[in-house]
Amino acid sequence: KIIFGRNHYLDVYDIENDELKSVITRVGGNIENIWTLNNDFIVVFTEDLYGEFRNSFRLLDKDVNLIRILRGHEDYINDVKILNDKNILTCSNDRTIRLWDNEGIEILTLNDHTESVTGIEVFSNEIFLSYSRDRTIRFWDNDGNLQNTLIAHNDIINGVKILKDTDVVSYSKDHTLKLWNFMQHKKNECNSHKGLINGYIKLSDTKI
Repeated sequence: KIIFGRNHYLDVYDIENDELKSVITRVGGNIENIWTLNNDFIVVFTEDLYGEFRNSFRLLDKDVNLIRILRGHEDYINDVKILNDKNILTCSNDRTIRLWDNEGIEILTLNDHTESVTGIEVFSNEIFLSYSRDRTIRFWDNDGNLQNTLIAHNDIINGVKILKDTDVVSYSKDHTLKLWNFMQHKKNECNSHKGLINGYIKLSDTKI
């Protein structure tokens, strides 16, 4: 089966029979992302014209039946990631990161950031990072213990991506792109841009 979002609906496509099996009832606003969790659950992140649903997300079973709507954040959710294929990480403009179990129960709230938390990235070695409008990158273990804080940029961080192993790249409105090693200081810096940097493409292990 392939499950995909279309406007306000979820479609389930049967690959073996090459047919659209069903169109699931309306789940909320515009569907932005869908994730699998333990091959059983799907997280749907939605938004309507008025932002009504942006502080919540939906947990569904493998048959795409709604289990529950998860609420807890007090402002827009900016990112959702799956941690260890069993838990859900969310971050929000309310300055928090929240950890949920696969039944949608909130386990933990992390509130070390002082501004909106823009995004999350998950390493394969039981570590995840968060980055924020407070210009920092923070590294956490899977139990939510803060491992390290990098004062990364002089302006808003537009993105952070994992390159390989313990290396990450960050890019910012301060016109710089920086390469970091987890738990260490930056390894390299590119400051040749004249304007804000919105993204990057990895060309090889040595080029971006």
